[in-house]
Amino acid sequence: MDWKSLIDAMERLAAAAPAAKDMLDLQAQIDMAYWAKWMFWASIGSLSVSLVAIVAAFSSLRASREAAADSRKAAADSREVGEFQTQAYVHARSARLGTKGNVIIACKNTALGSKNHQN
Repeated sequence: MDWKSLIDAMERLAAAAPAAKDMLDLQAQIDMAYWAKWMFWASIGSLSVSLVAIVAAFSSLRASREAAADSRKAAADSREVGEFQTQAYVHARSARLGTKGNVIIACKNTALGSKNHQN
């Protein structure tokens, strides 16, 4: 091989280098566009999951608020029942005139908490 053919080959190689570089740049851009598309869809999926989580969190807070309100109502009802159970239900069993002109009334407590209560 002579020097002239070697120089010609080197010149052809150097002339083809920008075209090869352009092809490599184009392939890199195609690869980036491909992965950018998948990153877009991954971001959309992540956003969807985040929105579902936010809705679930607000739903949980609403349920907790309702449970707290129901608990307060149950406590009030329980207190009211307790007050009814401890309230005295006094009934007059008999009444008569005393010896000094006074009235004597015999009473009975029929409340649930009384000793005289019978089921």
